[in-house]
Amino acid sequence: MTVYQPFSFWTMVVRYLTATFMVFASVAWRRPEWLGRAVRAVMPFGLVVHALTLGVRWWEAGHFPYVGNYEGVLFGTFVTVAFFLALVYARPEAAAGAVAVLPLVIVTLGWGLTHMDPVGPVTPVYQSPWLITHFTFSWTTYAVYLVVASLAIAQLLRARADRTGRELRGPLAQIPSSERIDEISLPLVGFGFLNNALLLVTGAIWANRLWGQYWGWDPVETWSLLTWLGYGFYLHARLTLGWRGKRLAWIAIVALFGISMATWGVQFAPNTYHLFKSLGENVPTMSRPQ
Repeated sequence: MTVYQPFSFWTMVVRYLTATFMVFASVAWRRPEWLGRAVRAVMPFGLVVHALTLGVRWWEAGHFPYVGNYEGVLFGTFVTVAFFLALVYARPEAAAGAVAVLPLVIVTLGWGLTHMDPVGPVTPVYQSPWLITHFTFSWTTYAVYLVVASLAIAQLLRARADRTGRELRGPLAQIPSSERIDEISLPLVGFGFLNNALLLVTGAIWANRLWGQYWGWDPVETWSLLTWLGYGFYLHARLTLGWRGKRLAWIAIVALFGISMATWGVQFAPNTYHLFKSLGENVPTMSRPQ
């Protein structure tokens, strides 16, 4: 590994930490303008360095960064931050979600750093465009659902303040109304729901090519399906049952548990074939060619 990878990684982390500190300070000292500066000035620069870090890893490894935990985290957090910033520029009131998004990004990057595998080639069995496609849809789904859950947390904070009759100050005053968050979240959940469906389909196609079966009720497969059903219920409750506000927010938060288990719970499920710590080892012979 060259010196460029750790340098760009830590530069990126410092920018995100700076933005996180500004967000927390805006809450503690009731300075909403600090939150705005963190999201619109500091985070974009961190995202640029993040893209550079991904590019360096790609150049060093000689392949798209999708192998191992570190590369997965590096790509997944990039998609999360990029998606969140795109949402903020389209819907400025969504900036309040940074209170939850940024700390989770920092923690995820820290976990990835402890699992930084050395750069190496991808074994032939995993050189499949279906795997890369599945990987991309998986992290996009995670990013979208994480942003939706972050908005749901902000929605519950706003609802609690409204219920107690407390005057809204600082960043809390910047949280949009519950109706507005419902309006913002609905298309996001729809987008995530479609990505979730595609991750299931592409994963099944790749699994069939690798293991000779489309579905095996593996823990990751099961949790991904449960997540899809959970957010499907969100859409049903919103569009058919007419649910609003806190009930939808809690569905968004609880359903996030499913994709979190599919993404992180795999590390604690040694019986799953999704544990790609040593790509190419202990893999059943493929029943049909890639």
